[in-house]
Amino acid sequence: MIAYLKGNVVGRLKDRSVIVAGESIGYKVYVTEEEYLRSAVGQGAELFTVAIYREDAASLYGFSTLGERNLFETLINVRLVGPAMAMTLVSSFDLSTLLRVVETNDVATLKKVPGVGEKTAARILMELSSKIDSLSELLSGEASSSRRVGAKVAVGVDSEVVEALYSLGFDPREVKAVMARIDTDGPTEEVLKVALRELSR
Repeated sequence: MIAYLKGNVVGRLKDRSVIVAGESIGYKVYVTEEEYLRSAVGQGAELFTVAIYREDAASLYGFSTLGERNLFETLINVRLVGPAMAMTLVSSFDLSTLLRVVETNDVATLKKVPGVGEKTAARILMELSSKIDSLSELLSGEASSSRRVGAKVAVGVDSEVVEALYSLGFDPREVKAVMARIDTDGPTEEVLKVALRELSR
């Protein structure tokens, strides 16, 4: 099973995947929204991956951190959550935010994720609530790890700003994209102002 890839991005496809090539072979890898936005042809890429094999297809999913990869594996074991929805959830929430959503049974926030309705949100929260210990272990493991491959990941650096933007009704994907490209160092109020200005463009 392919668990890690290192190479150069030689293509970006419309289905939010990239082609990562090594010396003599290229792999099509579905990546998170954040990873896709910052990827560029000719740029180096290092991804922790999960390969999913089905009768009619084989797909590879890539993540910039081991924590994201492990979260994806946790999510695809939840009923009603397939690989595509799991990728959307990983793209929409950093691990600490998702953990809080589960702990507080926050259906409203989860429903903001594209493709997640009332019943699906309730099912996801019910099943993830039984995996709280696993999610907490993932969070502590990611916090203790100093390694994050690829470029700096800004999303989740200021979770208060992210949560404030979600509460204002902004699309989680747009929030992730903006937080990935702005400077999140500084007071929460200032970061929020910058994020709101970017989202209003």
